[in-house]
Amino acid sequence: MRVTCLMLPLAAMLWLAPDSVLGQSVELRAAHRQVTDLYEKGRYEEAMPFAEETIRLSEQEFGAEHPTTATLIDNLAELHRERGSLAEAESLFNRALAIRQTSLAPDHPDLAASNDSLGTVMSTLGRYAEAEAYHWQAVRIAEQTVARRPHVLNELSRLAALYRTRALYNRALLFEEQERYIDAEPLFDGARAVFEANLGADHPDMIVPLEHHAQVLRELGRDAEAGELESRAVAIRMSQQACVVEDIAVC
Repeated sequence: MRVTCLMLPLAAMLWLAPDSVLGQSVELRAAHRQVTDLYEKGRYEEAMPFAEETIRLSEQEFGAEHPTTATLIDNLAELHRERGSLAEAESLFNRALAIRQTSLAPDHPDLAASNDSLGTVMSTLGRYAEAEAYHWQAVRIAEQTVARRPHVLNELSRLAALYRTRALYNRALLFEEQERYIDAEPLFDGARAVFEANLGADHPDMIVPLEHHAQVLRELGRDAEAGELESRAVAIRMSQQACVVEDIAVC
């Protein structure tokens, strides 16, 4: 049985303009602004040429192995991921990670973000064991960063908790695929609680974990609990469909 992974967005981390970009060429700043604006509007295909241009300009201005170039490569990878081009996304995320591994400190939060991004791609591809390994690596890096940089404790602690939860969520998906429902259920339950706390109970990204948890509960004969979760997922989906029909930008 093949299941679909939850893709929790941490794109805000990726789309913050690198500090070095802000002080550099007008062309690079303009291209980066185009990428960000189009991404926020969901116009991923239109954003891609601008993202490619930011990488080209960054390689000219900073060098191919510079952390800024890695961040801009990450942006292009995220566009590919959003449009479902997972092989391209995986390759680009790996390229950004390789640059960061050689140009940043081993406890830099961008390294954690790179590992987490690769984990989400592995999840979508159904490679749950690999996904879990990437997410746990993100946890280890984030915990090192928290220990050494207490001034950013709150945000990094939150991200470390999300990375850990995603690792456990992928383990639950693997258990579900293996029909180990008793092992999967408590992991889905715990992950769902963390996701709700960070996203909100009615966020559209809650649909997938609700449905997976419900499916496992049904396999365990806990139909009443499963029905409650399925009803919640249906209500969220209907709310999102209403937003599309009514063309509501924020819903």
